[in-house]
Amino acid sequence: MEPQELDTLDLNEALAEILQAHGYSCQTQGDKILPAFAVPVQLETWAFPREHANGAVVSRFDVGMTLPDGRKLYECCGDIGENLEEALSRNLHSFCTNSLHVLLDAFNPDENHCPHEIWTARNGNRFQAILGDWTTKKLGGDTDGGNAETIGGIIPEALESTLQTLICNQNLTAQYHLIRFFYAQSGNETMNVEFMIDNQDDAADEENSWPTSLGRTGKPITASAAASCSNPWIRHKLPETVQPNPSARFQAV
Repeated sequence: MEPQELDTLDLNEALAEILQAHGYSCQTQGDKILPAFAVPVQLETWAFPREHANGAVVSRFDVGMTLPDGRKLYECCGDIGENLEEALSRNLHSFCTNSLHVLLDAFNPDENHCPHEIWTARNGNRFQAILGDWTTKKLGGDTDGGNAETIGGIIPEALESTLQTLICNQNLTAQYHLIRFFYAQSGNETMNVEFMIDNQDDAADEENSWPTSLGRTGKPITASAAASCSNPWIRHKLPETVQPNPSARFQAV
């Protein structure tokens, strides 16, 4: 029996409450949230749940972001629950674990939830990279919240440097870019790899670049927020007064 698509849901109220809990007042304008960020962005949400014959619900949760330059970027996560309420709760938990703090740092220069590093692109431009935590997830379970002990036994050392090299070799010209990495496997077989820049999936072009040990970890890696080198946000073209940190390295904490 095919899964039954349920009504698309708006979780704007829940997201606004999360932002308010972090000290950001929110206004609404139609279907959009206008948080009091230093950078004026507009947010909106959608949840796309599907109910299976056994009653389990699979839900994809999207957060749309309209940037000051008019570009629209989207972060998404997928979760499974025994019912609709549990699936949606896990959606929000995944967003908070993977993406929230990266977004807060990206759009509020005074925030410092995540590591901030200075990288240099191949064209010589310097970028501020805001790095999210590595997170993992088992089918039907919550994200692990970036537990360092768990992550340390899963992430191949070469993956971090590979991702940084790939990102620095991209043609990044906008003020902000959203980059996410996602890897999923089952039974030591790769199911999916995503290396996305501003929601464009470039993983297929880069498939020969991933460390060979990635397919033998035995555990799934969720790199969202999106995004994991969970969702690095790249701030483009730093002022000349900003100096690189000589001790900076690509890391997850």
